[in-house]
Amino acid sequence: MSRDPVLPSWAKQIESSAVEAGKLAAVIEVDPSKAYPLWFERLSSTAYGVLEGMSRMPAPDALDQYWLEVAYQCTKLELQSSLAGSSLDLRSGGAPVEFRFKNCPEYALVNHPQGRGVAQATAGREAREHYRRIMGALP
Repeated sequence: MSRDPVLPSWAKQIESSAVEAGKLAAVIEVDPSKAYPLWFERLSSTAYGVLEGMSRMPAPDALDQYWLEVAYQCTKLELQSSLAGSSLDLRSGGAPVEFRFKNCPEYALVNHPQGRGVAQATAGREAREHYRRIMGALP
């Protein structure tokens, strides 16, 4: 029996006409101004070790596009993990769940230097490895 989802404090389920029409199971709104600082703290902490060939985030204020993308991907993975085993589990085969990130100009990629870049974080799958290093497993 599936349970109701327990979302992180920086996420909430919102109403949507797409949900009412049955196109989506749910829409979850994410507040990056609350989620990302938590991930920046985790990513810069020495408590989780360092992956071979990858660095730890130097400091939470050392933002570039690479670290912003890593935080974005880790936030999505944390949401997926929070939905696992719930009525909104993404693996259940039901209607999809949409994650909507609130507009947060201070974290817009265009406002930060490229660093190692978005592609390295996503296509290089490094964000997933950072998540695994910190949380122990992928959802």
